[in-house]
Amino acid sequence: MVSSYRKSAATLLLVLAIVSASVLGAGAQTFKVLYNFTNGTDGGGVWSNVVMDARGNLYGTTSGGGAYGYGTVFELSPGSGGTWTETVLHSFMKNDPDGEEPMASVILDGLGNLYGGTPIGGKYHVGAVFELSPGSGGWALTLLHSMGAYKGDAQGFRGSLIMDAKGNLYGAAGGGTPGAGAIYELSPGSDGWTEKVIYDFGLNKGANGNFPAGTLIFDSLGDIYGATYIGGDLSCGDGGCGLVYKLSPSASGWQETILHSFTGPPSDGSTPGTEQLAFDSKGNLYGTTLSGAGTGCNANTGCGSVFRLTRGSSGWKETLVHKFGNGENGYTPVGVTFDKLGNAYGVAEYGGSGCGCGVVFKLVPGTNGRWTYSVVHTFEGTDGAQPEGGLIIDASGNLYGTAVLGGSGGAGVVYEITP
Repeated sequence: MVSSYRKSAATLLLVLAIVSASVLGAGAQTFKVLYNFTNGTDGGGVWSNVVMDARGNLYGTTSGGGAYGYGTVFELSPGSGGTWTETVLHSFMKNDPDGEEPMASVILDGLGNLYGGTPIGGKYHVGAVFELSPGSGGWALTLLHSMGAYKGDAQGFRGSLIMDAKGNLYGAAGGGTPGAGAIYELSPGSDGWTEKVIYDFGLNKGANGNFPAGTLIFDSLGDIYGATYIGGDLSCGDGGCGLVYKLSPSASGWQETILHSFTGPPSDGSTPGTEQLAFDSKGNLYGTTLSGAGTGCNANTGCGSVFRLTRGSSGWKETLVHKFGNGENGYTPVGVTFDKLGNAYGVAEYGGSGCGCGVVFKLVPGTNGRWTYSVVHTFEGTDGAQPEGGLIIDASGNLYGTAVLGGSGGAGVVYEITP
């Protein structure tokens, strides 16, 4: 992963445009790079979102760089004059028993501890889940679970963890039986943490989805929602177009309900995106597909979509909120989040003017179920490129996001958009 990341970064530097910050047109929003990664000891390659604590500090991970070159967990702290200072909380090593090359973000608990995971490394070299705790001597890492510990175990950590009210952790990963993906639970106890697979996609031979994508999300009842990259309807080929599912706890274990199976272009999306789903204030569920929904990018795959799932008496109904086309408005979206007014914001990995380095977009709901799409920011290279991670919004409505590549150091950025 590190070698491919470095190759991509080198290629990108050949096409970077000279822009470091910009004013965002009619909305009068301003874009600012908070930190430029160099792929040195500071890290490089930010594949997922950041999280914010009560003091306004940001936390995230890089897949490369650090003291040993195999990724970091970092903190960005705001200072006077709008400056931000980066601190590396932990650096991963090659063949690290605590994991290596993290690509998903961390989460925070109420005590300020961070939880995250890695897709490789650990005792069995197929991923690990860890906790980082602050103390007087700095941050201390505790290994919670090495993936692949038993036959059918989850492996290859993917989306960020989520935590329930009891402090249990849940995540999506590969592995399972026979390797089509699994949802797992980690529970704290007096003797440490206990891991178990609570749902195995492989046992259903693809009909109920294969390869769970991105980060899970809870509803108010404790049900878990997520998506799978493939499986479900076979209109996209033997692998399937992907689907959205719900897992509900019961006396006999967690039960899956399929909310929507995608059918692919031109009328529907395919391959649900890498970031988590989102509920609006009415309980509608939103997400993105990396492809499908039109034929602008490719006659077979399409450019991606933003979709809404609405609960009804006979199940969930899908509506496409926006279809992406190949061009200046971006394509290949990777998740949405909502502000207090009900507007949806997200990022698209590619497209935009110049280098085609991706965009930040906004969707405003209107009458008759129509949404107005606009580009909030177009990445030009030295202000970031290929925004793989989703956005977060603070109490003041400021947006924070990341990009894998670009920036003045060529190894990704963390940025802020201020309304």
